[in-house]
Amino acid sequence: ALAAAAASVFAEGLQELVAAAEVEVDALREHVREKERDLAAQETQLEVACTMLQADSEETASLQETLSGEGERLGEAAERLRLAEARLAEDRARFEEERRQWGSDTVHFNVSGEAQISALRTTLSQCADSMLAAALSGRWSAKKDEDGRMFVDFPPKLFLPLVEYMQIRSIEDPDEPAQPPAFESAEDEAHFQRMLSYFGLLEWVYRPEPVNFSVAIDGHRYAVLPPCPPEEVLSQRAVGFAAALPKLTARCWGTHLLCVENGRGGFDSYRTAVRTVGGPPGSRFQADIDWLERVDDDRRVRFRGLSGRLVIRAKHDCVMANLEQGRGGGRGAGIAAL
Repeated sequence: ALAAAAASVFAEGLQELVAAAEVEVDALREHVREKERDLAAQETQLEVACTMLQADSEETASLQETLSGEGERLGEAAERLRLAEARLAEDRARFEEERRQWGSDTVHFNVSGEAQISALRTTLSQCADSMLAAALSGRWSAKKDEDGRMFVDFPPKLFLPLVEYMQIRSIEDPDEPAQPPAFESAEDEAHFQRMLSYFGLLEWVYRPEPVNFSVAIDGHRYAVLPPCPPEEVLSQRAVGFAAALPKLTARCWGTHLLCVENGRGGFDSYRTAVRTVGGPPGSRFQADIDWLERVDDDRRVRFRGLSGRLVIRAKHDCVMANLEQGRGGGRGAGIAAL
């Protein structure tokens, strides 16, 4: 009986322990399910976080690529800026050098790479309207050599005489005006005159006299261009030609040569006081010249290449009457109306 009671008590205690164990197991199972739910939620959050992280990584990579491109563009811009600053520095240095040169009293020339010469700026700017004066004042862009000297693309045998002439003319006596340079050959003289035309100095150097300047010789008035319609172009066959020629050529007329009809359908040229190379004033320079020709109705002529003045004459009374009325004037041109 005692053993049975003990067994019954033991059985009841065991049942109670089993029941308590089942309750604890159920609690543990619920706890595990809660942990699983938490883990599932965490996994979901982790997946979302990974997705966001991947998106952030892609955005970061895109930003890095953008920044890299911007860096390259900034580098290129910086290089352009550096080059621009270098050019600006060069331009500033060149400007300062030119300002120093333009502000200087002297001008330095490289003459065709064969000679170098310096002269006063005021000496070479005496003819203010010339291209040379414009170049010296900066109004016209002049070529420079690597040392900053003004480059003259004419040979020294032409340009140096011009500089010497301008130096003498700057101190000339009005009663003894400076004479244009003399040359050993007509070709050099023609080239010199072409150079003067280029610089706009031809008339300034040779100082042509007004057209209405004329001279009376034995009842006629002679002029190099007509102040009134001429009665005739002076011809070697005209009465009084031999007497008139020495007096005409003793003057300058602003030209080297006076041209007259030669009676053979052409023209001959004679030296004036301006030209002394090859003979004295009044000596024949060239017969049957080919650089003066008739045009149109033979009442007009044209100078080609070399230049000169065509001598016309009219009765003294006709010339004086027209001069008193204020007609005439002007300077010689390539075509002269007769």
